[in-house]
Amino acid sequence: MKKLITLLACFILTDCPSGNRAVYDNDGWISINGNRVCYSGDKKEVLTSYYLESYEGNKPNIVLSSGYPLVNLSYPNTCFNVYVKSGVRYTALYILDGLKYRYSFILDTDGNAIKL
Repeated sequence: MKKLITLLACFILTDCPSGNRAVYDNDGWISINGNRVCYSGDKKEVLTSYYLESYEGNKPNIVLSSGYPLVNLSYPNTCFNVYVKSGVRYTALYILDGLKYRYSFILDTDGNAIKL
């Protein structure tokens, strides 16, 4: 029982297993042009982490992820070719210049991103 309490305390204190999504509290924005997604268009900005998740049928699916360890990318390497479907909700989490951003959106039938 003592081990279980210790394990639960560890999860709560380290924000596991829910991950660290709550700390991505800055409003973000990503550029979407067809199947090209860009986290930054400025060569001076540095992208160190990126993640894109879709919610189709209320099931989360990882579309794109930098994984671990952190990366060190500047434009044009902050752009990726991915298939983004209209009518599907997406959430992007990323770290740009040391700040953590979150951007949730859905594409309309014309391919325009609508912030949620």
